Amino acid sequence: MRLEYKREDLGSGVRGKYYDAYNESHNLVLLTPEVARAFPSEEAVNQALLFLTRIAQALMGNDPAKLQKAYTADVLHRSQAPVWEIGGISLY
Repeated sequence: MRLEYKREDLGSGVRGKYYDAYNESHNLVLLTPEVARAFPSEEAVNQALLFLTRIAQALMGNDPAKLQKAYTADVLHRSQAPVWEIGGISLY
């Protein structure tokens, strides 16, 4: 901060005032390095996710609750230690 400015002249300020609004307006996710290597672009990631979404909908119907339940069961299953691992591929 420049010497001619005084902290008391700037007001009290509010920390994180726009944090929630910013997070609601942005939908960014971080990919693991392994996933990032498999998909060279944003378009490739979106195409793969849309493809998987269509497969899931074809297999399970268009019920979001049913899809969420299947996803949650898979995540819980994968949180356990792998039964067998070969060349970086884990089998559960």
